[in-house]
Amino acid sequence: NGYASFVAPPAGPGVMVAGFACILAPGARHIAVGLARLLYEELTRYRWLYIVDALALAPSQPGLFEQCGDRYECQFLLRGNVAPSATPDTYRVSIELLDAITRGLLWRSEYDVGPGATDGGEADVAVAVAQVLAQPFGIVTIAGLNTRHEARYEGRWSAADLAMRFNLYLAIALTPQRHADLLGRTRAMLDGAPHFALGWKILGSLTRDEYVFRMRARAPRVQTLQRAAECFERALMLDPLMSRAAFLLATVRYFLGDLDGFEHWLQRALALHGSHPEQNHWGGVFLCLAGRHAEGSALLERADMTHHHAPLYRAGTVLGWYALGRQDEALAAVQALPDDSPVYVLHVARALLLASSGQRAPAAAALARAIRLQPELQEDLQGEVDKWFLAPALAARVASLLLPLQAAAPG
Repeated sequence: NGYASFVAPPAGPGVMVAGFACILAPGARHIAVGLARLLYEELTRYRWLYIVDALALAPSQPGLFEQCGDRYECQFLLRGNVAPSATPDTYRVSIELLDAITRGLLWRSEYDVGPGATDGGEADVAVAVAQVLAQPFGIVTIAGLNTRHEARYEGRWSAADLAMRFNLYLAIALTPQRHADLLGRTRAMLDGAPHFALGWKILGSLTRDEYVFRMRARAPRVQTLQRAAECFERALMLDPLMSRAAFLLATVRYFLGDLDGFEHWLQRALALHGSHPEQNHWGGVFLCLAGRHAEGSALLERADMTHHHAPLYRAGTVLGWYALGRQDEALAAVQALPDDSPVYVLHVARALLLASSGQRAPAAAALARAIRLQPELQEDLQGEVDKWFLAPALAARVASLLLPLQAAAPG
């Protein structure tokens, strides 16, 4: 019917981009049409998505959701609105992403566009929105973890399936079994698509995890991290704008004990995507653990990830707070989480916070849970401390609290 163009075959989770509405005002129509087109074109950069051009459809078009979900099999609908702002010659743009099946709002944000706007021009907003939505840790891939969507699209788009499984691994089940499954899938995909930048980023992250999260028993530190760095460098060579790969390369430098290298790549990642909450969050955590409290605290505050309850994020939050001396907040946060998380680092953090508050018996029990999940800790708990805490005084304090718990840990 001419409403939308369809690109086949689909390459990933579907997003249908509808036209933007606008209040009649000089320049508003131009902003609405131009920004919607720029956003559509920016989203097509992400090869694990397929994007449907529905720019001829108004956001209030009757049957819009039916077009989106039934005809084009898109999971998501993106639409926007442009209105004059209080600043002269500036427009307020609101953009929202909706679940095409439930019609629920998944994400909404507002931007100012125009000569006096702090958010920049239409192109800057399009790039920022596309990164928030479409990067591997963006709204689209995270929302795609929903069981309903995963079942519906299982195996249909291998790149999207890999991105979703990888996000699920990080968000919920950082386990050796899921790690091994993902490693096999990623290597198989790269055998057939050696220029797939996202695949190299995922392979680098999984390789790093062999040492960082002890996914491979006694993985050699330097060799493993160097292999991970090579994967991230290849991802960045294929896609220089992949800020996530730059950030993960920063973490490799951190775990190699190279704080200058860490800060270099962290700045590179934030220059590519300074508003990325996860990069600000973990960047702040690592800086705090390295004794750079002022810089780390500023990034943690900017990230504002305290609402995020995924085990790995929560572990980072409480360790960062502990390093900053915010022990009461950290203890309250870690005690609010269930005891059955499969992420051993969270139980190490719980043991540390409980021990530092004088609760020796529950601290020993928490450490015992960590050791059951990761038996290597029984022999190398000092190595775990040295790996995460680069500030010498902080590492010594943590070791003095955790090491005596091994003898007291229930079998």
